[in-house]
Amino acid sequence: VGCYWLMDAIASHVLHLSKKETFAGCKLVKAKQGAELVIDDGNGNVLAKQNIRYTDFPLDSMRLYACWGEERWIIMLPSEY
Repeated sequence: VGCYWLMDAIASHVLHLSKKETFAGCKLVKAKQGAELVIDDGNGNVLAKQNIRYTDFPLDSMRLYACWGEERWIIMLPSEY
């Protein structure tokens, strides 16, 4: 089971953030058959949201972090941040 679609969804949002944003918290929460992806600035300010109509993602929720690394966004697990 792959979750490339989650990386793609996160990337599609962080690529369009303001240049002043260098950090983003990314949380996926399952709800029934779908899920909601919320991108925030780490201080509770929502930067983007996406409703996902269907997913077979195996976890009830997942938290990732995205940080600007001078040339590109880097998506990390909580243990890597």
